[in-house]
Amino acid sequence: MKKLALPLLLSSAILVGSAGLLVAAREIPSNKQTETVGWKIARQAAGYLGTRYKFGGRGEQGLDCSGLVARIWEDLHLGKLPPNASALFKLGTPVEPQDVQAGDLVFFENTYRRGISHVGIYVDDREFIHASGRRRGVAVSNITQPYYLNRIVGARRLYEE
Repeated sequence: MKKLALPLLLSSAILVGSAGLLVAAREIPSNKQTETVGWKIARQAAGYLGTRYKFGGRGEQGLDCSGLVARIWEDLHLGKLPPNASALFKLGTPVEPQDVQAGDLVFFENTYRRGISHVGIYVDDREFIHASGRRRGVAVSNITQPYYLNRIVGARRLYEE
């Protein structure tokens, strides 16, 4: 599978604040620019930070990476999605690295098995939210971390503004 190098598009924690989404210690206010469908997806994802990881999980007992994405789509009434990262990778519109924006899905290969095996929700400036694994649960990671940078294969947009 062809590797995709995303450009250096904030840094670590994302929290939900009353006025908006806090990304790397700077608040992104709720305004017309951040009220796009993509930002609504990112905010909804931030609401799941700290949720327990469960392989195959799509509910209250825990979430896996594709379960997190499917749950957010259901929460926001965006539709029903397939149950795994490789099936999600076949949907929507491919996004060029320079055009990745909040709410786009970022895909990785060869994480726990060969091929497309992990998905996260892009937030801003190299950061994405994903069901990381048993140790961290739903967490924020940076695409430029070597583990992710070596495995990223692309981004797709599954929503329309």
